[in-house]
Amino acid sequence: MFEPVILIAIATAFVLCVALSPLFIPMLHRMKFGQSIRDEGPKSHQKKSGTPTMGGIVVLISIVLTVFIVIAFVPQLELDYRIWLLLLVTVAFGLVGFLDDFIKVVMKRNLGLNSKQKLLAQLVVAAIFYFVLRQYEFSTSVHIPATSLSIDIGWLYLLLVAVMLVALPML
Repeated sequence: MFEPVILIAIATAFVLCVALSPLFIPMLHRMKFGQSIRDEGPKSHQKKSGTPTMGGIVVLISIVLTVFIVIAFVPQLELDYRIWLLLLVTVAFGLVGFLDDFIKVVMKRNLGLNSKQKLLAQLVVAAIFYFVLRQYEFSTSVHIPATSLSIDIGWLYLLLVAVMLVALPML
């Protein structure tokens, strides 16, 4: 039903991101939000020093603005909790990335968050996502493709959500 809206939303977010990037990148340079490279690293990496970081802010702003633009033109989407839940997850994951970059830039720690801290933060977001879904009486059944079978996996759905949100984007 909403396929054209989805395509329009993707195009809108892309155009906004492309339009906002030239505004944000010089601002990030002025604020000295650049990547710091360790001296003991390879010399080839030294040319990356000062490369603006925190560019994900542009992507997040584009996505959030697009959601509000699309809702303005397709009012029935405003009532769909799934839109808000997906936006919440996107912004939460963006905040994890922002925190990682913030630690690198402001605290001058080249590594930012370590992998365990990032994983923990992402798992917390996935768990919140799952529990909010459950508040809306979302089914924990998994449909087996090419069959008429559905299996209710109960609390294992939390594991499925965690894998889908945390592990699959890394592939």
